[in-house]
Amino acid sequence: MTRHEKKSGVLLIKGKGGEVVVKRKNVMRIVLVVAWLALLLPTYGTYMCYFAMGAAALGAMFVLGRKRVGVAKSIYVGAAGRDVTERDGRRPFSVTFLSTAFSGAFSLAVALGNYKLFRPGKVYGGNGMISTVVFVILLVGGWRVMRAILEYVYQTACGPKCIMPAGEKPMEDGGRAREGFAGEGGTDAGCELPVGSGKYPFDARRAKRWMFISIILVFAVQMLYLVFCRFPGGLQYDFLDQLHQVISGEFSNHHPIYHTMWIDLSYRVAAMFANRLEMTAFLQALFQIVVYSRAVAYVVVTLYEIGVPRKALLAVLAVYLFYPYHFFFGTYLNKDSLFTYAALIFVTALFRTARQLGNGRANCVFLFLGGLGLAMLRSNGWGALALVLVGVFVSRINEKRRLLVSIGVILAASALMKGSLTIFFDGTRSDITIEGVEYSESLSIPIQQVSRVIYEGRKLTEEQEALCNQLVNVEYVRENYNFWRSDEMKGQIQFWGRDAYMEAHKGEYLRLWVDLGLKYPMDYLCAWIDMTSGYWNMAAGTSAYANLPYENDLQIENHVVLPRLNERINAVLLAFQQNKVLHVFLNIGFHFWLMVVLFLAGIWRKKGEQVLCMPALAIVCTLFVATPLNGEPRYVYLLYATLPLIMAVMVWDKGGTCVKGFPRVYTGAMNGTET
Repeated sequence: MTRHEKKSGVLLIKGKGGEVVVKRKNVMRIVLVVAWLALLLPTYGTYMCYFAMGAAALGAMFVLGRKRVGVAKSIYVGAAGRDVTERDGRRPFSVTFLSTAFSGAFSLAVALGNYKLFRPGKVYGGNGMISTVVFVILLVGGWRVMRAILEYVYQTACGPKCIMPAGEKPMEDGGRAREGFAGEGGTDAGCELPVGSGKYPFDARRAKRWMFISIILVFAVQMLYLVFCRFPGGLQYDFLDQLHQVISGEFSNHHPIYHTMWIDLSYRVAAMFANRLEMTAFLQALFQIVVYSRAVAYVVVTLYEIGVPRKALLAVLAVYLFYPYHFFFGTYLNKDSLFTYAALIFVTALFRTARQLGNGRANCVFLFLGGLGLAMLRSNGWGALALVLVGVFVSRINEKRRLLVSIGVILAASALMKGSLTIFFDGTRSDITIEGVEYSESLSIPIQQVSRVIYEGRKLTEEQEALCNQLVNVEYVRENYNFWRSDEMKGQIQFWGRDAYMEAHKGEYLRLWVDLGLKYPMDYLCAWIDMTSGYWNMAAGTSAYANLPYENDLQIENHVVLPRLNERINAVLLAFQQNKVLHVFLNIGFHFWLMVVLFLAGIWRKKGEQVLCMPALAIVCTLFVATPLNGEPRYVYLLYATLPLIMAVMVWDKGGTCVKGFPRVYTGAMNGTET
């Protein structure tokens, strides 16, 4: 920068590329962001997540403040290929409303998620006036942070694609032409490649090569880790519980029945081997690896076909190979991994169907299989799929009718398959019975809220205390209450078989919950925050994942052939989870808000891409109202799995439909007009 100059209430910082315009109101915004970052310093372990958000906001303000000298008139070409020039800074009300609403939600999430900073004895809890001022600054500063990020995303998604003086030809773009250039001859004048083609035209042989490479690499990496470091697979409580059900023949709806039946099939196949239980675990791990390999290859080929550059494809493949959670969960035996891979296939097939990529029948098959996995491998999966159906209906997405019919068929088929279980196991198979899930299982948060009132020593009436003692002794609650997990309270109810009593008197317990909530609302709010903040705030997770021995009564042991390699892998995994800087790459709240930003970008691009974000967002949002554990990564593993695909689509997808040899161009959105 050569010099600073004050002019007309504006600070101009002149440089080679033009002038950076810093208005006085922008100075106040920068001060708010810096103050927000400074006040969050006491968060320590999770501060780098806030710092990354604040730095992104400051960078967005800087970029949006740049102004080319001598621009007499700017021509903005939107994502749908039409002029969307904003006069006097005005924009559609829906854009302003969404930006304001989600910015407010983000600021409130940060302020409430750090409520402990305002408690007596904490850094901001000593003086009521100071606490109020700090809380207000956190609200306003957080709102400004997200608003700046969303403003940049909006401008990038469907704001100025190219700014040039009126009458001049488009500026050079360094090789690859992008949609949005306007000049003589129409919107596509000057483009070196047709809109939507990307850097490379679609080549069938290259697509098969990417498919083969992706499958081989993912399968090889996961198999080497499985064979040399964690054979027969990553053991976990839920899998062992399902294995107990298979052995006893007493299935439970606590876990997806069809997943337990799949384990039962592996158990029957493993009967031909000497160590039957170990081979059952190995067959499950092997199946997970196969599905994961196919899902990653499906994503990579899809990105290749829409024109993603080779280096970016390699980067996406590297993420699926070595990102800590992908590397670990590939052979981690639980329903969440298989659910995530099925959902990833579903999201990819949905995008391919909307963009008419590849073979339509194959896309429908993958859409159906992935959708069934999404609907049936998690209790909240069916609701997420129903939300996707609504999203497709209201969006401007191509092939809407086909997608609506396909998703409707999946919902109906999954509902029929779940309902048929009660008919199939009504006595026709004497070796298997299905037990219903415990009544208290879905009431983790209400149980935690009532327990919080007891833990804080609040006064209860004799009737209220008697109702609580029928489930869990009040003194036990005061001594064993856990802020971030409901197992201590819920486990007591289930262990002593008191679910039936609770269900029989559910009206009385509902009245108890309402009465205490009206009397002690802050205790309820704090209990809810402590149980859910790991999913919507930048709070640290409660689980540390590493390949360690897992003792169990089935005597299944992990065999580590290369212990030194296993130790180094564990060190890397734990470093990412515990290091204050590296934790940004794994933080659930950070990735949740990143997905929210992509969701809004999809709405503003008007190409239907927000539908791709809906399964992951729906799964996370269900945890806001029902979760037994705060900040558990495997519950939201789908969030990490779909982000690389959606981010690449947002950056490189231009709306064209690629076919063998050459692209078929769409000048509009996903439902645009073919040219």
